[in-house]
Amino acid sequence: MVDLNVESSMTRWDIDRIINSFPVSEVLRRHMYGTARLAKELSLRFSENPQKAYIAGCLHDMCRGMSDADSREYVDINGIQVLEMEYKSGTPLLHPIVAHHYLREKQIVDDERILEAVRYHTTGRPGMCNLTKLVMVADILEDSRDGDFEEMRSILDLNNIDDMVREVLRFKVDYITSIGLKIHPLMSDTLKKLEKGVILSGG
Repeated sequence: MVDLNVESSMTRWDIDRIINSFPVSEVLRRHMYGTARLAKELSLRFSENPQKAYIAGCLHDMCRGMSDADSREYVDINGIQVLEMEYKSGTPLLHPIVAHHYLREKQIVDDERILEAVRYHTTGRPGMCNLTKLVMVADILEDSRDGDFEEMRSILDLNNIDDMVREVLRFKVDYITSIGLKIHPLMSDTLKKLEKGVILSGG
């Protein structure tokens, strides 16, 4: 098991070795490391552990390159309970679930906050920790993304991490709705709470 105490150090080689267990294109790899760099930068602004932010950012999309069939097969073989919409979606909604299970079951990561950040970076959830918030924001706003994502980077000027998450979730919901897909209930519930001014738990 990788030791993820504050004083420990996971090397780039360690991270690449984990990531290379799954199909990862160079574009996806750049995105993952871009997310890690921005998550680390945000961690320093919001008094989070920068090493854990970097590691979570690196690992968040480690299973995003899997085919839909392989993602569903992993879920089936391991008896993972998922929502019908997650199963139908395939990799887009299953990749964080598969990555979370793999990292935990293979005893690669034992830090619960890193595991949560990997598991919920796509949908969020009410009560999510601040590390998950950082990775969710960094996932959308890291600088290897272009097009509409570039216009979103003004979100980084906000001074409150919950405000950043709210704006990222609004962007996600608008996009998902525009292509005719259903909104994940966790995403919907989280955004509703944020729009009502409910402060997510953090920690």
